[in-house]
Amino acid sequence: MAEEDEFEFDFDEEDEDDADSSGSAIKTVKARKIPISDGIKKRLLLNMREIKRFREEAKDLLHDNKNLESEIELIEDEIEKLRSEKEKMIEDLNRKVAIATAMEKKYDRTQKDFENYKKRVDKDIDRQSKMGAKKLVMGIIETLDNFERAINEIEKMEGVEDHDSILSGFRAIQKNLINNLRNNDVEMVDPTGEIFDPLYHEAIEMELDKDEYENTILKVESRGYLLDGVVLRPAKVIVSRGGPLPPKKKKKDGKKSNDEDGSKYAPSKNEDPGEEEMEELEEFE
Repeated sequence: MAEEDEFEFDFDEEDEDDADSSGSAIKTVKARKIPISDGIKKRLLLNMREIKRFREEAKDLLHDNKNLESEIELIEDEIEKLRSEKEKMIEDLNRKVAIATAMEKKYDRTQKDFENYKKRVDKDIDRQSKMGAKKLVMGIIETLDNFERAINEIEKMEGVEDHDSILSGFRAIQKNLINNLRNNDVEMVDPTGEIFDPLYHEAIEMELDKDEYENTILKVESRGYLLDGVVLRPAKVIVSRGGPLPPKKKKKDGKKSNDEDGSKYAPSKNEDPGEEEMEELEEFE
């Protein structure tokens, strides 16, 4: 057996604290000396060193824990600050998105308004350009009316020399004038047999006719003319009275006048005078 020796030790700090809490005046207590071996002594020393090391580590951990708690509080404050900034940024972003959406809608509306305005301006310019030629067109219409009167007079003068050639020449000129008007979007209105419409017709006389519907156009004294749907001159007509009321009908859009159906006063838009008529016109000139 190893050589035995006596060994004494003190209570640790926790034991001292317990002793203080118990009110004892003794802070350090020495144990009874007992003989112990060197191996046990070494193990006791090692255990005491381990206990002291653990105690120091515990103190360090406690200190680190306090520091960690302080850092956690700082981090929590920073997180709260970041959260507040995030909410402000979200509010600001939502406000900017709302402004951008409103601006986009306003831009789309402005673009549509501009497109509508451009269409309106183009339409007005086109209409004004056509109406700007109104005086010229009205002069041609008056000339056409004079040709029609002349043709009616020539038809009555059958005994005149070269009657047929003169009549053919006048009719050829009349057709040329009508074709020129139609090529420039001028439409002739001959509403014989239609119901009177004050927008397109001008009644100059009324005749009693019980066989026709009330306000039926019996005769056209002067044909009307339209330029791109706008009335240049209403047709001067004689209207019936005393007849039955006309049946109610839906208004037909784009109804053709009698001229477009083959009247002698309204050749088709693409119809040109024949060669014989042109030769007669040259002879007449």
